[in-house]
Amino acid sequence: MIKLRLWIRLNLYRASGSVYTAIDTRTNINVAIKKMELATQPRKELIINEILVMRESAHPNIVNYVDSYIVGSALWVVMELMQSGPLTDIIEKAKLQETTIAFITREVQLARNRITLANNVI
Repeated sequence: MIKLRLWIRLNLYRASGSVYTAIDTRTNINVAIKKMELATQPRKELIINEILVMRESAHPNIVNYVDSYIVGSALWVVMELMQSGPLTDIIEKAKLQETTIAFITREVQLARNRITLANNVI
């Protein structure tokens, strides 16, 4: 089990749960922890799919999966910390130039291609 320290709640409340940041004491690297109450999740298969995609799709444009734990009635998913926050927040809050939109679109497509290849989907 990963030992974490410096438990800090971020101002991120997603539909599936809350996001925290901590330091992985094995590596001294900042990580994000998504805490999801399983009882309130209507489609648990989406959570499982998210974990599988992160775990099996090593790619610079996909958040890296570290580990996951059941703690009481909650699932804690430990993953790479994205310092700038979720891409959806950046897109929704920033006025982006066309070249930036093109860059983001290309990078998302590269990640999508990796997921497609990893899952043998055409």
